[in-house]
Amino acid sequence: MKKKSDLGTMIALSWAGIAIGVTIVFGPLLGLRGWCWLLVHHVLCVAGVTHELWRARKRGAAGA
Repeated sequence: MKKKSDLGTMIALSWAGIAIGVTIVFGPLLGLRGWCWLLVHHVLCVAGVTHELWRARKRGAAGA
């Protein structure tokens, strides 16, 4: 049986990938203040992605 894609998981992982890509592209151009804001964004991004993956795992366990 084909497993249904979880939109929340796809968005969370895409957001993390885009954040990493933007860091690689624009990181060398940032000063200290830019890196501080980027660090704050990445901390919030990791928290959000982890939370969404945890919720997706719970949803998968409940649906199985």
